[in-house]
Amino acid sequence: QPPMRVLQLQQIPPTPHFLTIRFTHEHPRQTRLLQFNCNGLQSKIEEIVALINRERVSIAAVQETKPNSRSDLLSCAGFNVKRKDRERYNGGGLAFILHNTVQYRLTDEDIARRDTTLE
Repeated sequence: QPPMRVLQLQQIPPTPHFLTIRFTHEHPRQTRLLQFNCNGLQSKIEEIVALINRERVSIAAVQETKPNSRSDLLSCAGFNVKRKDRERYNGGGLAFILHNTVQYRLTDEDIARRDTTLE
């Protein structure tokens, strides 16, 4: 079984990090992950979706989405979008963009309720 390896690491903004994982024999398909700080999602969503499609990313974890309203990025064709906006201040925000073939489950776990040092 091939080891997990980093496929691409670019040091130009917004510094996307690509990682391909081959799961054990129970999950034989490859999953590509993308993680980056987008410094505002609204003006870049088309470019980000094109990148996700071009690189065949299964799961994208995006920080600093800085949503302007609850309607920003509620849907994206072929993907499920789950997000957590900063509640008290401007900026911040997280989004997970998951290909519609990825099975996932949301939990009720809220770390911020237990750890007040986290945003």
